[in-house]
Amino acid sequence: AGCMMELIDAALGTIPILGVCLGFQALLEHHGGAVEPCGPVHGKSVPMTLTEAGVKHPVFQDLATDTEPDQPDHLGTQVPVARYHSLGCTDLPRGMRCLARTSTDTGEVAMAAETDDGRALGMQFHPESILTEQGHEVVDHGPLEYDAQDDYPVFVLPTAQAVAADPDSRGIVLG
Repeated sequence: AGCMMELIDAALGTIPILGVCLGFQALLEHHGGAVEPCGPVHGKSVPMTLTEAGVKHPVFQDLATDTEPDQPDHLGTQVPVARYHSLGCTDLPRGMRCLARTSTDTGEVAMAAETDDGRALGMQFHPESILTEQGHEVVDHGPLEYDAQDDYPVFVLPTAQAVAADPDSRGIVLG
């Protein structure tokens, strides 16, 4: 993971972090999680199952494909995402909460998680991939600006003008 561990050490808790794929694995390892082989799947759309915390998280709002329009209280949990990895984490480390999982050759692995303080969010899947059909909505819902006012912190990618006006609006993307 190159210098990601040092970068996470320097930023964690002070600068919002979004980890995608390798960046997510680095966040997991930084917190003491084990990232291990889980069977290679590259360039395939797979179902991701949202946890209770994931269903409530703003990044994943209204993305589930198994909702019941005639049953508004039924919250869906299935979100198709692009998988391009052969490594995964089956047991989340302390200090992180799982937002989504998927089945692999070795069991279920975390596909999305965040730190308990909400300052770092990680996704094993690729929201930018065409195989994550609703990936643009994941990005639109906001991966990169922390708002302590929310029950669930939201991340929004800041513009260059926003960073110039407010240096604290920066975030780090690890991938």
